[in-house]
Amino acid sequence: MTWNGVGSLSIVDIHKSVDFKSFAYSNPPFADKASTKIFVADANVQARLQQVFKHCQIIVGPVTPDAAQTHTINFSSNGTNNEFGELKAWTTGGIDVLNNGQIPDGNMITIQAIPRAGYIIDKWEVNNQVETAKISTSTTGFNAQLYINKNVTEDLTIKVTFVEQPKGHTIFFRSLNPAGGTLECRIKGGDKVESTNVVPFNSPLVFTAIPNPGYHVTQWFEEKDVMGDDGQVHMMRVPIEGHDNQLTYECTSYDILDISVDFSQNVGYNTVHFASLNPQDKVTATADGVAITNGASVKKGAKVVFTAIPGEGRKVDNWMLGDKVVPNETGLTYTIPSLNSNVEVYLICTINEGGGSTVNHEPTIVNGHLTKWNATGDAVTPAGVEYIDAQALSGSSDLTSFHITKDVKYIGELPFLFCFKLNKITVDPLNPYFTEVDGVVYSKDKTRLVAYPVGREAASYEIKANVTSVQPGAFLTAIHLDGGVTVENGNATFKAENGILYSKDGKTIYYYPTIPKGDEKIKIQEGVEKIGRYAMAYNINLKEVTFPSTLTEIEAYGMAQNYFISAFKWEDGVTPKLETIGDFAFFNNGAMVMLQDIPSLKKIGASAFERNAGMQSISIPNGCTIGKNAFYNCRALTDVFVYSVTPPTINEEMFTKIQFLDEARLHVDETATEAYKNAKGWNVFKQIMNDATGISTVETEAANIVVTAQNDGFMVEGMNNGQRYALYTVAGMKVAAGVANGNSTFVPAQCGQIYILKVEGVKTIKLY
Repeated sequence: MTWNGVGSLSIVDIHKSVDFKSFAYSNPPFADKASTKIFVADANVQARLQQVFKHCQIIVGPVTPDAAQTHTINFSSNGTNNEFGELKAWTTGGIDVLNNGQIPDGNMITIQAIPRAGYIIDKWEVNNQVETAKISTSTTGFNAQLYINKNVTEDLTIKVTFVEQPKGHTIFFRSLNPAGGTLECRIKGGDKVESTNVVPFNSPLVFTAIPNPGYHVTQWFEEKDVMGDDGQVHMMRVPIEGHDNQLTYECTSYDILDISVDFSQNVGYNTVHFASLNPQDKVTATADGVAITNGASVKKGAKVVFTAIPGEGRKVDNWMLGDKVVPNETGLTYTIPSLNSNVEVYLICTINEGGGSTVNHEPTIVNGHLTKWNATGDAVTPAGVEYIDAQALSGSSDLTSFHITKDVKYIGELPFLFCFKLNKITVDPLNPYFTEVDGVVYSKDKTRLVAYPVGREAASYEIKANVTSVQPGAFLTAIHLDGGVTVENGNATFKAENGILYSKDGKTIYYYPTIPKGDEKIKIQEGVEKIGRYAMAYNINLKEVTFPSTLTEIEAYGMAQNYFISAFKWEDGVTPKLETIGDFAFFNNGAMVMLQDIPSLKKIGASAFERNAGMQSISIPNGCTIGKNAFYNCRALTDVFVYSVTPPTINEEMFTKIQFLDEARLHVDETATEAYKNAKGWNVFKQIMNDATGISTVETEAANIVVTAQNDGFMVEGMNNGQRYALYTVAGMKVAAGVANGNSTFVPAQCGQIYILKVEGVKTIKLY
């Protein structure tokens, strides 16, 4: 039996099964909700199930007459025939609810209100009481809202009042340094205003900067028209005179007002970043005994203590300060007695094979395969080993040298990952498969570089002219290899530029050295078509990468384990050609927040984005295949956009680890809703929105302006020559601005997110 897709479950009757043990499918097999009642035979069965279900009501005895209690849901709005706006309703499992329909006691009800153009929602009333607590913003439709009641226990009468959108000025504001502080706005003496809101004409506004601890306000800015050297008017960010270091700024509103503020770190403070490089483990920190979060600004001289929380059966292997291992630090805490600079601290844990506090240093050998060994000192391949499996000695923090015996005939990928003290590898001269050159392992004919000692204290390494292949990941976590690699003249297969290893024609990257601190954002050169296997993995300082227009493929593990990378992108105006994202390509990149729409993408490999804990939004283009667990354990997902009318085939568990699955939204074409509701893996979503196609063409009511979506932006027709426009994200970040130079103006934008287009003197237009 499978419980997959069961969403609106109210009663489970197993009271005749005295010997019932478990549902034997998963743990728990269906949603653990207080609205579900399980009727069991006796207290023994009840006790067993209470270990699995923490919220379901587990009741001894047969189903009671009142167990299937239902409630009537009545919903309406002012106006007739949806004149001012539209209402939709659904219950647990994404099941539509009609007006005056009934749902089981304890189930969830969601009602969506979508105003017509020119209207907004004034208020919600539930059973004649104004409701605010259960109201949230919906991504479907401009100014749309949701009423969500997660546990219905009575009949509900819900009324939505739409009112005409007030005429006024649209304003924008934001912090230029979110780590340093936030920016708020109010109408003077009145209500709080959000960025992109419309305020009454000529409203007096008060902007308030709120610095985070350890930061202060530096400058305020306003977007203004400025005459450029080219004789053209450009919209530019201009400092507001007389307001340096001020916490507030006051002005009168006008259309497309755009205010921003910048923050800087206080003198005498430093930034503290910390993270675990393994997803199973966690790290916390305090400054002078007070808990701090990653990225905190901490006073110089403070005592900063980092505490490791290894996962079950794991132990601390190393602490790293920046990209260097801290010597002799393998305990549960690492302390900086007196902070005197910005720091980045990383935790590395490994399996505690012996359990408890005793580490098992005995090798694990299965049928001639060395599968795992926490080796120490000057180690020799154990007797009977013919195969050294992938990552077999990974995390051997006290391994200083390793000897490969004559019987070894296979060495897998990353065998010495995180072996930071390993400075030399030797090979028995009688081995017919491998040889050693200056502590580095090669194939016997010296044409393939197989393994590099990652603790070797050399700033660069030269690949000889006769080398035709390099084992993927051979140089990963080589912490001293700051200069990367060079290639000897005469090599017909490889070339190197700035330490980066390329194919001779420059079309493939095979190895990208760890970038230094301060260069967290990189741009890959034009002409590169492929990022090779492990080529840019384990790059702990990398935060953002700009891909070239020529890139078509990222191979398996190509950019995996880059914990701090938050985004990959293309330059404005570039149409991506990326077709393939390989297996595990972005595995465990915890800071990445979005996979934008890439229309050229045809394949997303297995586990490609697995464990991207911070991922909030993903877009799947039409015709793209999705590998097993491609987005598994992306716990923060809130929005999934799928542009194919036919649901792509995915495994059942793909999205089951989303933390707030009931609230997560699946956006599909309006003709495909039923198909996705019934499709394996997709049917776990309770909220399925009919808006994935967005709008390919929009006409505004206020003016004869037509906006047509294209792969790399929007074509805006109907603006007057000289009319100003600006394109913003829904968070208020400006991505494009300018002055119309004719009837048709192209506005470049990265695909895959919602934008707000503001045209001077014209109603704001929302674009998908």
